[in-house]
Amino acid sequence: MNRYLMMLGGPGSGKSTYSEATSKHFGIPHIYPGDVLRKSADPEVKALLSKGEFAPLDVVVKIIKQEISKSPNGYILDGFPRNMEQLKEMQKANIEVNRVIYLDESEAETLRRLTARARFDDTLEIIKNRFKVYARETGPVVDYYKDKNEFISIKAGGDTAENTSKKIIKELENDIEWKGGIRGRDRCSGDQDGKRHSSKVAESRPH
Repeated sequence: MNRYLMMLGGPGSGKSTYSEATSKHFGIPHIYPGDVLRKSADPEVKALLSKGEFAPLDVVVKIIKQEISKSPNGYILDGFPRNMEQLKEMQKANIEVNRVIYLDESEAETLRRLTARARFDDTLEIIKNRFKVYARETGPVVDYYKDKNEFISIKAGGDTAENTSKKIIKELENDIEWKGGIRGRDRCSGDQDGKRHSSKVAESRPH
């Protein structure tokens, strides 16, 4: 099985840090749409960014498709999809995902960690607003995946980034199916490091 991974988590949960560690371990590229767009040689993207404009969703999907075409054996999507509209477009474009890592960290834990290094009086309010936006926009994406076979929940709070990276890698290393076994069987595994949700793999799309 090719390794098509998505990293999901709230603001400040360390998605990019853990994506990078997982990328290095498995030798698959870490694809962060913001970086991909900034580095793109596509004339349309360059023109939009030069004017300080956001790239429309169809352009973002096109650039991601171009990037993953260079990585037939797998990739890690970080920061995409951010909402259900993006998820639907991703699926229409046949961008595959066969494992979803969800970084489970409470809002209280994240706030404690982020505000410890805050510099401005309004930082707490800004961070809280980011959580509201995340719950509204990305929460439904988490809900869509959480009962599916490919969803893996990792306890991310209260530990070091190094240890959390090890938890993610261990969970994937122990996933025989993801490393090359037969897809489609029921499975339910997990320990203190990660929680696996069991259901039959099925090709389903949001309505």
